[in-house]
Amino acid sequence: MDIDPQPDSPQKVTDLWFDDGNLVIKASNRLFKVHRGTLAAQSPVFADMLSLPPSQDQEILDGCPLVEMPDEPMSVEFFLRAITQPDFFLPPPAASRYHIVAGVLRISHKYDCSVFRTRALRHLSARFPTNLTDYTYVDYTSKPLFSGYSAEELNAYSLDSLSLFFEVGALWCLPIRYHFLARLISENLAPIINGVYSVAAL
Repeated sequence: MDIDPQPDSPQKVTDLWFDDGNLVIKASNRLFKVHRGTLAAQSPVFADMLSLPPSQDQEILDGCPLVEMPDEPMSVEFFLRAITQPDFFLPPPAASRYHIVAGVLRISHKYDCSVFRTRALRHLSARFPTNLTDYTYVDYTSKPLFSGYSAEELNAYSLDSLSLFFEVGALWCLPIRYHFLARLISENLAPIINGVYSVAAL
């Protein structure tokens, strides 16, 4: 059955809506028209999903089958940009941002897209090395992966990275992440502790 988009319905992401695409992906409030072959070539999970015959109640949009993905829409968008726009998600030493790396990694891990999973893990490993010698705490937020974020965003992404590492099995990143969090907590508590001792000395 055809779907007629309504004003309040999910909207097309215009630069990820290819006129010659043959599959529409819906992720929450975003619509993408892409090529089945591109997805299938990158992911055996997508290849298996797309090889199934369409059901009788298969939704159709713009003449193409519509597939709903239950994943966070920005993560889906970043993943689709990574596989369709060659310059969007280059391997290190090219720079990337944490929210992009995390989005690509979550989708590529879930759908077994090994090329982009490995690339995302390399970005993380560059910022979370396995020894303190390779880690420079002072310039942590000046590096591209975590630069340009507000304090609130940085705190949120710091906590998100913990769940991400467990989610995708990147456990080698945890020691440095715990080290950073310990330093952050220590620095934030220091003024409070010093204040308490100052008051007690009066």
